[in-house]
Amino acid sequence: MLHFMLDLMDIITETSKIFQREKLTIPEVSDIIQETTMKLMNLKQHIGKHSKEFYDNLTASKQFGDQKPKLKGAAPAAYKEDNDIKKLLENAISYLQSRFENFKEAPLVYFKIFNFKFWPREQEQLALFGGDDVQCIVDHYKEQLSGNECNKIPQELVALKSYVAHFCGHPLLQVYGELLRDRPVRFQNILVLVDLMLTLSPSTAECERQFSSIKRIKTALRNRLSNDSLQALMRINCDGPSDNDFDPEEAINKWLTSGPEGRHIAGHKVPVPEFQFLIDLQHLLQLQLHLHSVSLKVKQYLQPFLMLKGREKQKKPMLDL
Repeated sequence: MLHFMLDLMDIITETSKIFQREKLTIPEVSDIIQETTMKLMNLKQHIGKHSKEFYDNLTASKQFGDQKPKLKGAAPAAYKEDNDIKKLLENAISYLQSRFENFKEAPLVYFKIFNFKFWPREQEQLALFGGDDVQCIVDHYKEQLSGNECNKIPQELVALKSYVAHFCGHPLLQVYGELLRDRPVRFQNILVLVDLMLTLSPSTAECERQFSSIKRIKTALRNRLSNDSLQALMRINCDGPSDNDFDPEEAINKWLTSGPEGRHIAGHKVPVPEFQFLIDLQHLLQLQLHLHSVSLKVKQYLQPFLMLKGREKQKKPMLDL
């Protein structure tokens, strides 16, 4: 039984890690639970690797491998005939389905329309697909939606399907995240439902990352950070741009020009009115360095031509006076 529990926990652990590691959307949860359920059902008929190791090493005299201790009591039943294993698997499947039962109920079940990986490939079928589901979502949230949004959302579904169908091979979060960032006018109303879908996160991946970021940000040397500062730093760490994409110039300028009593630069306190002069001077120096660098590159590029021209002048015969 212990070897069977290892096989069972391998399946459960794999599913648990998906919810902890990946940012999932509501339409993806049902597929993951269905896959896990099928793996558990398959374990009823096909022995797992840990259980197989146990039965392969169990001798006829109830001795396990080369070990001296023998199993007490009746010999274990064959894997497929073990009622305890069947009952345990049935209980695990029943609990798993009941635990995620709300994803089969309204309104979460209707969000499956946004899982474009299962959309029909035929154009005519795609045009008619999902209209009822979107209308059910609109009816459920009609108190939170405006009248214009309730009218426009079903009409914009066709435009959304026509656009998103080209990205079937991409992750849902990436495609819809870019749409929410750009917010095209032609389906700006139906994106309200997409925004709602992404707000209801079924996974704990983001929470796990936030707990890890707290440990990195609020250390023993920074234990007096206020809640506002800690929240801002965590948001930057979680949602901010990468180091390569971040341009610090605006933040530096704001820091230099803020503060009632000025800032200290190179150990010297500089009055506030002089900050802009320093910034302009810094830009001027950077421009001079850039022009100097360009000048050197131009000289290096023209040097072979200048040398060739000098040689031609030396070869040219001088006029006799």
